[in-house]
Amino acid sequence: MQQRVSHKEQQWRRPHAPVDPAYFGGYLNENYVELFSALGLGVREAYRIACNSFEASFVDETTQRGWERQLKSYFEGLREHD
Repeated sequence: MQQRVSHKEQQWRRPHAPVDPAYFGGYLNENYVELFSALGLGVREAYRIACNSFEASFVDETTQRGWERQLKSYFEGLREHD
């Protein structure tokens, strides 16, 4: 039985080209899926990893907080569909 996937989740799962020119042979989302599967990681870990990436970025704090709000809204939307 195939599970219904929300539009937001489809966007999250869609493979994107790597943004690092030195990174060859893979897609970021595919690597996340494999990593999460191998380590048994879940939604909480995905959220934390994404937040950590914002904190480690070189953008200003206002932009970081905006990204965090968007991420929080996205993950709250996932809970509504469970």
